[in-house]
Order: sequence, then C-alpha cells, then structure tokens
Amino acid sequence: MEDYIDNKESVDFARLYKDFKSQYKLISVVTLVVILIGMSYLVQLPNLYGAKAVVQVMTVIKGAKTTEKQISSQGDVPYNEIEKALKTKEILDAIVPATIKVDPKKVEGILYITATAQTPDKAKEKVRKAFEVINERYQKIYSRLEKHGFEIVSPTELVGPIDVSRKPVSPNKPIIITATVVIGMLLGLFLAYLRILIIKND
Repeated sequence: MEDYIDNKESVDFARLYKDFKSQYKLISVVTLVVILIGMSYLVQLPNLYGAKAVVQVMTVIKGAKTTEKQISSQGDVPYNEIEKALKTKEILDAIVPATIKVDPKKVEGILYITATAQTPDKAKEKVRKAFEVINERYQKIYSRLEKHGFEIVSPTELVGPIDVSRKPVSPNKPIIITATVVIGMLLGLFLAYLRILIIKND
C-alpha cells in the first residue's frame, strides 16, 4: 500500500484503481469460485420450519390446610407459581426436544417454547412434547404440595394455539448469498493486491 501513498501522505486512488482493474479477471474468477462454493453449500442445507408457543406456568394458592409455618415460608403473596419459570428452563431445556426461554420482559410465570424441524408438523410436535414434559413436571410438584393444603389457581396451559411457520425459517438464504458475494470479492481483491505487489517487485 505504501506504493500508492505520495509525499503528501494521500492515497493515489486512481493508480490503485488502475492496478486493480488490470487484475479484473483474477478478481472475477475468485469471486465466482467462492460464490459457487457458497451456493453448493446452501443447496445441501435442509429447509427448517419453526413452531413456537407461550406457556402459562401453573399457579397454586395456600389452601385451608396450610400451616402457619408454611404460610410464613411462602411470604405474603396470596398465590405462587408452582416453580419459577427460570428454574424450569434451567432444568428442562436440555431434556425437551425444543428450546425453552423465559419472557424477555421479565413477566413472571411465562415460558416460551420454540422448535425447528424439516416439516411444519414435526416442529409443532416438538413444541407439543416439550409442553407435555413441562406440564408433567408441574403435576408431580403439585402432587406433593397438595398434601400440604395447596390448591390450583390456574393450570399449566398454552396461551393460544401453537404458532407454526409455513415458510422455512432457516437457512437465511439472502444473508448467506450476500455474505458469499462479499467474501468472494474481498478474497479476490486481496489476491489481486498480492499479485500486483509480486509483479512490482520483480
């Protein structure tokens, strides 16, 4: 790059452009090769469809059978989540065939389930199975609490139907294609610059 800097420490872009233009064939070939490699990779990637659901965590209330000791340990809240949503996520996220997330707005008692699969029906089935695992866990916890006088305020339930995408959510073809073109051009320019330096040093 020093060859293109004059005494006034400004870059001679005209000269730089002229040298790069002389290497347009190399730049074009390298860019095309990278694009072809990217396209062949993109063709092999399977289309993935997404499904998601919102889950309301079961809540329980201290019933008439609850002792004063249990009430004091629970605090003054009249009803509580059967288990904190974040704890459910930490325990089950690696077990269920989907991804569990807590509400980004920090709303208590809400879980988000998301899943991807090669067909919309399979993605929906993953979400449904994840919900069943969550519900089963809460039922087991409640079976223990029930003996101490706790009662269900609201069950574990889906907030609305499972949302399934009818168009692939992955791969993101526009981003991959754009990245491939940019990488190809940058690599072509880099190799062209190296070739220009070699020619000038001969």
